[in-house]
Amino acid sequence: MSRRDAVGGAYEVRRELLLRLVDPASLRAALAGGHDAGSPHEAAARIGLMRKLFELPVVLSEDLTAAERLYLTGRRHRVLTWCVEMTGWQVEQRLEGMALIAADEADTDLPFPRLRAADFAALMVLDHLVRTHGAGAVVTADDLGSAADEVRERHTRAMTNDLRVGDAVESEARDLLGALDLLRPNGKPGEWRLTAAAARYRDPRVVAVNARLDEGEKGDPIGT
Repeated sequence: MSRRDAVGGAYEVRRELLLRLVDPASLRAALAGGHDAGSPHEAAARIGLMRKLFELPVVLSEDLTAAERLYLTGRRHRVLTWCVEMTGWQVEQRLEGMALIAADEADTDLPFPRLRAADFAALMVLDHLVRTHGAGAVVTADDLGSAADEVRERHTRAMTNDLRVGDAVESEARDLLGALDLLRPNGKPGEWRLTAAAARYRDPRVVAVNARLDEGEKGDPIGT
């Protein structure tokens, strides 16, 4: 509608604009520049899928809705092309799902592993769990505690003072691996599931560095 600001002014109703407000098909056509934008369900599936790819560390097939899986099946190449064009990152695909891999650590809010003791400890705990139980397996609090104890004993010199206290290694590993969706709650207290992406970090190469992580002593390891 347009208004004429004058004495005795009137409103002019522009029916084509009003129609776009009440008719979804007309609104979609307007937003798509006259091109077919697909059904509302298809658009919702596309938006949901793209948001998950950009916002989550890893997108597993089990995390997608039926509509999102169907959309990805029919338009996988197009979706992957969009991801690369919009970010410049690489898309890593596996049977269980996919992930966007940032070209630079500065491009992600949670790079892993970083050059610090807590990340090294979490990486070694993850490696122990994957080698012992396998990706996809359910692990318990006891399993996590045993892995943390083994890492602390095996890599004593890599442990900073804060990691030598109580269950600090276990707590750091649980929180960090959970944030990365490598260790996912299994629905019961004290149980987690190693997601498929955890297999990517199995058998990391451990090398000695000249300075102690976070402290400055010689000969301590770091995982890569």
